[in-house]
Amino acid sequence: LQSRAADANVSVQRYLLEAGLSGVAGDGAARRRSERELVATRGVLRSAGNNLNQLAKWANANGALPSHLEPILAGVASATSALAERVDQLAAIFERPS
Repeated sequence: LQSRAADANVSVQRYLLEAGLSGVAGDGAARRRSERELVATRGVLRSAGNNLNQLAKWANANGALPSHLEPILAGVASATSALAERVDQLAAIFERPS
């Protein structure tokens, strides 16, 4: 147990708790990695949203859209779609039958 807990980078107590709750001992480490991945992605999308708000403010003040707005919107749409796909993948992996 100590070796497995060390491999998962958690205490033995935490390892046993996660194994009991998830039904799979290694599942806890995968969940933590996935949570970190989603939090980082959320931060990137938040930044992109802030940038889009700044572009919208500029467009309203100048009565025109910036010429480079279309590729930016396409990139945000692509990133949002990829994130939605990843969330669906993670939900399928970690979904447990009731």
